[in-house]
Amino acid sequence: MTHPILQNPPLVEIVAELRWGPGLVGAPPSIPGQSDDEYIKLGIEVGKSGYTQLERVIPSGFPAPGGMVVYRYRKSDEKQHTLFQLGHGIFTANALPPYNSWKDFRPVIAQGLNAAYLAKAIPEDEPAEVLLRYIDAFHGENLVGRDRYQFMIELLGLQFLPPPSVHKADDRGVPNAARFAVEYPTSGNGKFSLEVGIGEHDGKAALIMNTTAQSQKLERLDVNECLTRFDTLHDILHNAFVELIERVQATGGRA
Repeated sequence: MTHPILQNPPLVEIVAELRWGPGLVGAPPSIPGQSDDEYIKLGIEVGKSGYTQLERVIPSGFPAPGGMVVYRYRKSDEKQHTLFQLGHGIFTANALPPYNSWKDFRPVIAQGLNAAYLAKAIPEDEPAEVLLRYIDAFHGENLVGRDRYQFMIELLGLQFLPPPSVHKADDRGVPNAARFAVEYPTSGNGKFSLEVGIGEHDGKAALIMNTTAQSQKLERLDVNECLTRFDTLHDILHNAFVELIERVQATGGRA
């Protein structure tokens, strides 16, 4: 039986990232010099697949720090829910709702990587990091009868108990804000990180969850190896998501 949370998937976005040089996680802040030529070349390549709408995220003439997206590439068809992004040391393929399956999104990632390779927008001989990120927003029916904080408690399997002096000031027991972040190593020198917090999405009160998996650093770019790494990261994040929501029972909790 499908878990009630999955009847209305909470997915906001999936981001498949390739990072190198100034875009590496933890790299010193920098503002590399770069012309628009490689962005235009990538636009030509992805345009062959229908991604003809170019958007400059950082206005021309403004500094673009390493690791930040500068250009975004979309299809003109509003029914298409995938896009590509390129910046100093970063390339991403993104999926937005309605999201069907990894089987459908994986070829889009491959398409983007091959286009970036042909446009020489990503280097062949530099170490690179492969990351996959899922962003979810739980609200309404997704909370299966809980408030956001109770849902967070059950999802994480932990709870903060405030000191009695705080309860004297306010006996509701529900915080105004709550955030939790943790990072764990995974096999093959990879990483898994989880960030959960009370917030808003689309103007609605929600619990925001960001799960990210990162593989061991690639010594040089290879598109097929990148895709293999993305497959492994997807399996980690998919299994983690299912295991987390199974902690939240289908009934009960505070209304």
